[in-house]
Amino acid sequence: MDIHCYRLSRHALRFIWSPPPTNTRNGAIQNYHLVLTDINENVLQNKTVFSRESHDINNLKAFTKYKFIVSAATSVGFGPYSKPKECRTKEGGLCYSFVPRSSMPSLYSSFKNIYDRILKNKMIILLAWPSFFRSLKLTMLKHTDK
Repeated sequence: MDIHCYRLSRHALRFIWSPPPTNTRNGAIQNYHLVLTDINENVLQNKTVFSRESHDINNLKAFTKYKFIVSAATSVGFGPYSKPKECRTKEGGLCYSFVPRSSMPSLYSSFKNIYDRILKNKMIILLAWPSFFRSLKLTMLKHTDK
């Protein structure tokens, strides 16, 4: 069976598969058995779905690789499992938004707070600068490893 994976979000994946070829089935397909594991082969989902060739899986960890297999069942029983399909959820991240209310110290304090969180969590940040700050001069916050 052909399996396709779509990354819906940081915490959700969609798997879509094609049914096995007609000449390899033992009758009409009644349902599918799905198994989702993490990279350490821990089973996270083990379920049967009826009359559809897709399944969304939620509550997953951000930027984590998973393996998915599926098997079709007829009145005779389950067929062989598909080859594993590996898929990774989207990257995680935090979004900060702020506007200084009255003075430059609040702007510096806001940046410093965000910068400390970035260093602690080893994140990358993208800043969008509002047009009303075009004339503002920035002081670079520099991190030095000790």
